[in-house]
Amino acid sequence: MEDRGSEKTRASNIIWTAAGNYAFKPEMRAYDERGKADIYWNQVIGAAHRYYEFEKIIEFFKTLEGDRSAVIFRNLMWIGIENGTYHKGFEERPAIVSLREAYATKTLGKWEGKDPYDEVDEIEIAHYRKALGLNVEASPLALKILSELEFDASMDTDAIVGRMNRILEGYFEFLPLDENNIKPKRAKRGRELVHLGGRRRLSQGVPFLKRLNIGTAEYNGEIQFGVDETKSGVTLQLLKIRNKWEQDQREYIRSHFGEPLIEGDKTRTLEGMLCTGSHSNCHLHLTRGEFIENEESSQVRKARTRQRESNLKHYDESHARNSNLISKLERRIRNTMLTSMEATKLKSESGSLVIEKVWRNVYLNDDKVFVRTLHEKTMDLCVDIMLDGSASQMSRQESIAAQGYIIAESLTRCGIPVRVFSFCSVRDFLVLSVYRDYDDSRRNKAIFDYTVAGFNRDGLAIRTALHLAGEGRFQNRILIVLTDGDPNDMHGMSISGRLPGRKEYAGPAGVEDAAREVRKGIQSGIAVIGVFTGQDRNVEAAKKIYGHNFARISSPDKFADVVGVLLQNELANMI
Repeated sequence: MEDRGSEKTRASNIIWTAAGNYAFKPEMRAYDERGKADIYWNQVIGAAHRYYEFEKIIEFFKTLEGDRSAVIFRNLMWIGIENGTYHKGFEERPAIVSLREAYATKTLGKWEGKDPYDEVDEIEIAHYRKALGLNVEASPLALKILSELEFDASMDTDAIVGRMNRILEGYFEFLPLDENNIKPKRAKRGRELVHLGGRRRLSQGVPFLKRLNIGTAEYNGEIQFGVDETKSGVTLQLLKIRNKWEQDQREYIRSHFGEPLIEGDKTRTLEGMLCTGSHSNCHLHLTRGEFIENEESSQVRKARTRQRESNLKHYDESHARNSNLISKLERRIRNTMLTSMEATKLKSESGSLVIEKVWRNVYLNDDKVFVRTLHEKTMDLCVDIMLDGSASQMSRQESIAAQGYIIAESLTRCGIPVRVFSFCSVRDFLVLSVYRDYDDSRRNKAIFDYTVAGFNRDGLAIRTALHLAGEGRFQNRILIVLTDGDPNDMHGMSISGRLPGRKEYAGPAGVEDAAREVRKGIQSGIAVIGVFTGQDRNVEAAKKIYGHNFARISSPDKFADVVGVLLQNELANMI
């Protein structure tokens, strides 16, 4: 693609953020097949700047120039760097877990039903299957190379360059120059080394593709086709494999997000109702983030604990201001509730005298010739607060946690039942993480457990939130969504018609899908409010999704005023 414009700027920003350094000009950037800045690989490039001496990596790449396999060798090197930066940054930047999973899933999806073209493809497929915790099927030689190629967190720049040199020499017969860089040596068995662009290749080496013996073998995964196998038998086996795949995915989601609130058939019933249309083949996982103790869950919980501490620290640094915002928002809500209470006049023995009724006291001994005005609360109300928990909110998660807490605490003080949860999409699952429920009036601090991962399938999230809102207990319902206004899910969306298939869930298609769900919610009597937490370029998209019930917070001090006005309007309309 042509490296220019907004995508170039976006790629550079991702690299600088991951590197933790804005004082260099990126020498390389990564783009996807659409020419868009690739979030994950630009993060890898930035992390390579952060953890390694990047100029040495560039020098290594220069030694490959001029060889017919230079692209293959660079790609292998990047697989190793990707693995190394992931393990170096896992604890420091827990959000890379979901970014990596999303990229791995997307990469494997491209190979579904296809054979790998060459040795690098087979190694790449094996690498990303390992990253997702899936069974790896590859030749012994490819697995051996991969085991050496997956650099670990202990290796510095010199170690990874040294390891890569040994891989190229041992498996590809591609050697570095000797120390004096003058003339070639003779290899064992008398084969001549040919100088090629800073390296020397054994001219009579056996092609690596043939040694791996791939490109002709059928790649069927777990499916074994026999000559006597019937069509129904194949269908049954495919169904079993699909169910096993789904079970493995559910176990993975469980291990990374916590035990489900609803199990088995109940979950599938809910999916049958909600995961339809453009969201068919999606799945749901509702959780409180409670884990069964094991090594994997222990790592996840440690990362979440670090993020909670960061969220709380950010809130406490502006504690006075935040407390004032809570009080301001509480007063706005209370005033709206008081002015909206239904006034009923009742006969009473005290209160305001009704002159025309005095005769009843004189002639009928009726003491109730006064009236008393009774303000009767008629609000049967709950509020759901849904936080966008996708990785695109990584740089804003502390402020989003604070905003969610401020709204929830204000409503709680007014006696309004509140539920707070976040949403994200990982693999083909919509994950809803519940921090506090309607009856958990003392659990608002649990909102600081908020952390981000994966993508954001706003349409399905809004559809699910609206379906669950109130759970039949409340007549009046409000859904507040803290959103970046940028629906984006690599899983894509189903399309029907003469040629059914899938298309990208992003851009205008994602915006329209989310807007459609908001309209359905309003038509069903549920108020939907969007509080914008994203970048300037997504403001118009957020307006299209939420219409007039859209708030953009220009500064933290305006938060209570802006959100308060929206809540006032909705509360007033309900009674």
